[in-house]
Amino acid sequence: MNWWRFVFLIVPAAGAAVIATFIPTETRWVFPSIVGLGAGYIVYQLADGIRAVRRGHQRRTISEEERAAAYAELRAIIGRLDESKAPSVETATFLLDTEKDSFGRIYAGSDNLESKATTLLGIVAGATSAFGVFGLAKEGPAVVTPPVIFTAFGFIIVSIVALLYMLRAKTFGIPDMAQYLTAATVGEDNRVALSLVVAERYSQMREQLRREIEAEPNALFIAYAAIAVAATLVVLNTFTLANHAPTASAKTTGIQTQH
Repeated sequence: MNWWRFVFLIVPAAGAAVIATFIPTETRWVFPSIVGLGAGYIVYQLADGIRAVRRGHQRRTISEEERAAAYAELRAIIGRLDESKAPSVETATFLLDTEKDSFGRIYAGSDNLESKATTLLGIVAGATSAFGVFGLAKEGPAVVTPPVIFTAFGFIIVSIVALLYMLRAKTFGIPDMAQYLTAATVGEDNRVALSLVVAERYSQMREQLRREIEAEPNALFIAYAAIAVAATLVVLNTFTLANHAPTASAKTTGIQTQH
């Protein structure tokens, strides 16, 4: 992993958080934290997208040495086969299809996790409106935010960070067969060798994608748990405010006592 890439996340996040501290608000550390995380994540994804575009624009030329090495690789695979038996194209094709299906399952699982994260992020964005209804308390003419709501808001931030982690851009290599596009390759029956080569590329691609998403199920559980805790705290705060609110009879009794 290229850890230097996280510089594009840490530096903008820290800079935006420092700048936000000079903006007068009632939320203290919450406002700089949100601004810093948001700015850092956006800059990180933007830099990653720019790198991907540059890689896409760089047209790679296959040299004759690479083509010769690719052909030699095919002949080496053929040379390791038992000469007394004809190579089975059906077996090689079966292995290739198996690796493709295995990669397809991992890719479908990644899409499923991203779909859940997108749906849950929309629910979280809509549920934050509950803070405006149930998250405020009045002490005389002043409107205050109880500590319970600040804690719930912290759990909401945790869930959003976990969901954004799941929705980050993922990169993995795609099988490149350009070096095998030669007259020497098609001049012989290299179907078995080519099937094995492509199957190996799919296997590598599958492992690369699996490493990219291996922490996402845990991130999804963290998001679920954080949202559940935040919702529980909001409900608890609502009942607390309702139990401590002065009733109409109490107000009337207080007025009569003053007279």
